[in-house]
Amino acid sequence: MAPAGAADAGSQLKQVESLADTSGWDWRKVHVQFRIGFAPTACCHWGVYDPNDHKTIWIGPTAFGDATRLRYVVLHELAHAWQWHSHRLKKLSADMAPWGYSDLDALEAGADCIATDWGADAAAGHYWTCPPDARGLMAQRLAGQWK
Repeated sequence: MAPAGAADAGSQLKQVESLADTSGWDWRKVHVQFRIGFAPTACCHWGVYDPNDHKTIWIGPTAFGDATRLRYVVLHELAHAWQWHSHRLKKLSADMAPWGYSDLDALEAGADCIATDWGADAAAGHYWTCPPDARGLMAQRLAGQWK
């Protein structure tokens, strides 16, 4: 018999993967994987995209406290995976300059816009509430429009 925590983690993983599937991006094709728990190198965040292996997304147990929060965290962290796999991090960072963001802050803001485009509640954004014009720009990027 599996420990009770293992059953919960399995159920939570299915829930997370189901939310990720709503994005419309084939994250499995690029070998992105979710893990339930705090990231070993960045404890206690709701979610973390692992910048070392570019495959692992950690969803912390505190993200499960609210369905709106969980959807936001899963889609926001998945957006970071999409950003990396687009191979256009500099462009995506530069895209956020009109709103005063640069470098890593720009990628965080952009991930909020992408998460919103994928169906996260705009008010749940942790870094900012993505305005319609920034969200539209990220929707263009998701559609493969880079000019």
